[in-house]
Amino acid sequence: MDKKSIVILFGSRSQTKLKAVRNAADKLFRKVKLELLIYDASSEINSQPIGQEETIKGAINRLENTKKLHREGKDSKIEYDYVIGIESGLINIKNNWLKDKDSVDNQWLDLAYIVIEHKSGVKLIEQSATVEFPYQAVVKAEKAGYDKNTAADFMKDLYFERGVDADELNTKDPHKFLLDYTSNRMDIIASALELGFARILAKINSNK
Repeated sequence: MDKKSIVILFGSRSQTKLKAVRNAADKLFRKVKLELLIYDASSEINSQPIGQEETIKGAINRLENTKKLHREGKDSKIEYDYVIGIESGLINIKNNWLKDKDSVDNQWLDLAYIVIEHKSGVKLIEQSATVEFPYQAVVKAEKAGYDKNTAADFMKDLYFERGVDADELNTKDPHKFLLDYTSNRMDIIASALELGFARILAKINSNK
């Protein structure tokens, strides 16, 4: 690759997502300088997205709003290579086979959808691995309103109610606690981003 730098527009100020983007891009573009332009781009959806359609819509909205903010901002003359939008949401899987001792027959799975667009117009959607969230936390968020509340907001209190010490549960990264500290949200998103970058590079090269 003869280009000296890669410029990425990213539509979120989430430190977890920013670190994931940096880590993934550094692995894929290790021979060039990485420049990341960050924008506070709105997803225009609920604080707690539910289902594939809403979550992907949020990621795409972030990407499109990032491009708009870039066009209208002080860095508009900087040519970019990639634009990225990331949105996390919950999907529900219901099956009688899952029924447990409490007669719960469904799982609420948290995942991130990642949309990437190259300057050439090549686009793709990638998704992360999933982490199961307690369904009671989802119920509490629904009652409070998905527009301003997330399932993670209620998770710490939920575990304390069960008598579980949840002092170390971070509502911005409950994944670490839920996975017994074997992984975390940043690593999950970074892994999906690595695959997304690899896929889009393959698509770009196939179009040459």
